[in-house]
Amino acid sequence: MQIIEISPFQAFRRSVATVIQVVPKELRYVTILTLMGGAGPAIAIWLNKTIIDEITRLLSIGTTQNAIALILSQPLLLSSIAGSLLVNLVSDAIANINAFVYSSLRDRIFGFVQGQVIEKVATFEDIALFETPDLLNLVQLTEKGVQRLPELCLRLVTMLEGIFIFIPAILLSMSLAW
Repeated sequence: MQIIEISPFQAFRRSVATVIQVVPKELRYVTILTLMGGAGPAIAIWLNKTIIDEITRLLSIGTTQNAIALILSQPLLLSSIAGSLLVNLVSDAIANINAFVYSSLRDRIFGFVQGQVIEKVATFEDIALFETPDLLNLVQLTEKGVQRLPELCLRLVTMLEGIFIFIPAILLSMSLAW
């Protein structure tokens, strides 16, 4: 048995290619949900700005007698508050759905790679190979690698989500007030 040495970049590229090959549908769903979830904070910033602007405008004209009646008489303020609540509810729902899809993605990747390892070990012609320390070490390293593959997916998705949250929020914040 010959062990092939590969660089960390090659291992990363092969791991990503395996993920794309095994779970394209789940990966697409996670990406779409991450994009949708990434829009939530930017929308929340804009809605909070609108709420603060409207409350500041109302306080500047000195109308603070009946707060509930005042809020109900201001359609922009009322819709901004309702929109803020809705954005938070939708963001939480998207996060829960995304967690469910990610767990499906993780399980399918783990099952596929585990199956590949079992299939490879099952094709060994000589049982004496199992008594060699090099093979046992390689099988153990493979098991550890299989367990780390879903973690790689989680880190990639988290990085993607961070980008989709950070960039729109920063651009919106800069456009509102530098």
